Amino acid sequence: MSLTYRDDVDRQNDPLIQCLEEITQYFRLDTKVETLLAGLPLSEKKLLPSDFQRAMTRAGLESTLSEQTLSSLSASDLPAVLLMLNDTAMVVYQVDVKDGIAVVGTTESGRKKVSLQQLEGVYSGCLISVDSTPDVQQPLTEEKPSNAYGWFREAIVPYWGTYRDVLLASLMVNLFALVSPLFVMNVYDRVVPNQAYETLWMLVAGVLIAFSFDFAIKLIRASAIDHAGKQIDIRLSSRLLEKILGLKLSARPGATGSFMNNLAEFDSIRQFLTSATILTLIDLPFVFLFLALITWIAPVLVVIPLSCMLLAAAIAYFINSPLQKAIESSQQMSCQRQSFLLETLLGLEAIKTSSAEGQYQYHWERFNQKLAELNLKVRKLQLYSNQTATFILQTGTILIISTGVYLIGSGALSMGGLIAVMMISGRCTAPVIQSIGLLNQFQRTRQAMDYTDSLMKLPQERTDNKHFLVPEQCRGKIRFDHICFSYPDSPPLLKDISLDIQSGERVAILGRMGSGKSTLLQLIMGLWESSDGHICLDDVDIRQIDPAFLRSQVGYVPQTITLFSGSIRDNLLMGRQGISDESLIHAVKQAGLGSMLSAHPLGLDFQVGEAGRNLSGGQIQSIGLARALLGDPTILVLDEPSSAMDNRAEAQLIKTLSELKNKTLLIVTHKKSLVDVADKVIVLEQGRVAGIKDSLESTSVKMHSKEMELA
Repeated sequence: MSLTYRDDVDRQNDPLIQCLEEITQYFRLDTKVETLLAGLPLSEKKLLPSDFQRAMTRAGLESTLSEQTLSSLSASDLPAVLLMLNDTAMVVYQVDVKDGIAVVGTTESGRKKVSLQQLEGVYSGCLISVDSTPDVQQPLTEEKPSNAYGWFREAIVPYWGTYRDVLLASLMVNLFALVSPLFVMNVYDRVVPNQAYETLWMLVAGVLIAFSFDFAIKLIRASAIDHAGKQIDIRLSSRLLEKILGLKLSARPGATGSFMNNLAEFDSIRQFLTSATILTLIDLPFVFLFLALITWIAPVLVVIPLSCMLLAAAIAYFINSPLQKAIESSQQMSCQRQSFLLETLLGLEAIKTSSAEGQYQYHWERFNQKLAELNLKVRKLQLYSNQTATFILQTGTILIISTGVYLIGSGALSMGGLIAVMMISGRCTAPVIQSIGLLNQFQRTRQAMDYTDSLMKLPQERTDNKHFLVPEQCRGKIRFDHICFSYPDSPPLLKDISLDIQSGERVAILGRMGSGKSTLLQLIMGLWESSDGHICLDDVDIRQIDPAFLRSQVGYVPQTITLFSGSIRDNLLMGRQGISDESLIHAVKQAGLGSMLSAHPLGLDFQVGEAGRNLSGGQIQSIGLARALLGDPTILVLDEPSSAMDNRAEAQLIKTLSELKNKTLLIVTHKKSLVDVADKVIVLEQGRVAGIKDSLESTSVKMHSKEMELA
């Protein structure tokens, strides 16, 4: 049976997917289109231009979305995907402006020549140009170097032009900032002594014009930074979740609460990208411009603001080390508190039934007390740094005025010059004070960058240098070849497991708690990798098979079924948009949910609540079974599928499993009624295969069954 694992994608009616196939064929890439699309956030089952570009990146190709006329396209811009006015798309391979002809193509009609004038009539003006990157032809074994903060640079690079323009705008703004002090100096030194009113109004007009330009440029500059920051934030957030969803389970951080808390610190990166912070950093280098102007007006006075700034910066530098340690300690305590809170919320029922409210309240208050003390230490250090810098700069102001009086007395400085120096000095020291005030934010941003960088480098299921196989069909034959496995920082769990499960065979797996039954099923799903040996599906190592294809062929019902807030329909259709109502109803009936849903007025729209809180354990298991059956998988892997079911629901489960044809079935169970469905029984003991028999009635298997007290 030929199966595809992206049934939610309509190839025939999605022009961008057709263009994606065309491009992969043009560059002679082995990568399947299904592999490029797996995990992309398709909107209404359609591929958006932004998703197309992400698919191109996965394929090792560079793509650029731009606005261009067809006549301006050069050979280096081709091939390109044209976005048309009628929500279609096509690949253009060649444009001949002289003859007025373009060569275009789709997977359905192939390449053909069309009139350039006719094509321009339906062309939207936007296109995606595609080019191969230098490393496309590199051997698959060659790993790309892991650059520090490479993910951040990739998000910022498309907006270098914006930040370049912002830098030029900042130069203009800081030049305009010189207008006020120069205006005041000229008024006091030239206009007032000479009563030059015409000169005054000319200066006023010039200053107002400069202020108008300054006002406009500041608005444009702030808008540009905010827009770039928004787009970078969207890119980083998307990249972050993509990395989290693509993590290998073996690399997943241990404490979920700490993981969540660290991810929440990602907001500090978002705040860092806002206009206020960026503008402070951009304005900082222009301090030297103001110092140069002070030197031009009164060379002696420049020593005072320069010395004050250096002294304030030195104190901030020495405070930085204890401040950094205090922030790290506060962050660690915050992570521990978040983990504790998450466990408390998830285990609230157990806490109440154990009358442990006081114990948890005590621990919570201890966490809060320690965290409050650490935060207080951070605030004290920051306050000391800020107030010390302010005191030094205020002292500098007094010194400038005092020294200026003597300079005026000696004729080395005018009154207007002194006032101008005072104004420029304030403008000079403002970015320094702001930078010191943002020191705490800088530290948190650096920590968030370091944590996000370490997260981005965690092992992924999909890597750029590996091309997965996507078989045309799956027969359901499974082979375990000397499999060994252990969880991180744990002793070996599975030891030298070798099994052959034929296509269509029904296998029951028995064993005591902790014998490795559930882990064996998770290895089949590719959720974990064996430390030794290999698992084959149809004689192909599953590590070579695309994970999305593998999991589309295996219907998996774990011991603990996770439901998400939403309706029953939402939970059944997870990752499987495009399923017909007929298929949905059939799966629901097979899982024994038909009577429940027909009796409720909402039916499939019934809200399950957070983690399925509105449902019983048996109903949750039935939804998990229906979800596994819905994709019509070749292999069914069930881990204690009836542990919470009543007799009626279990009888329906047994009936459904008995009627399933041409499917490989693996069941982990402690119930004899489910074992009877199997053709073969495998017994695991202490991570090893203790027995393999054709039925439960075999002597050795029966002995193990009695020891495990099969129901």
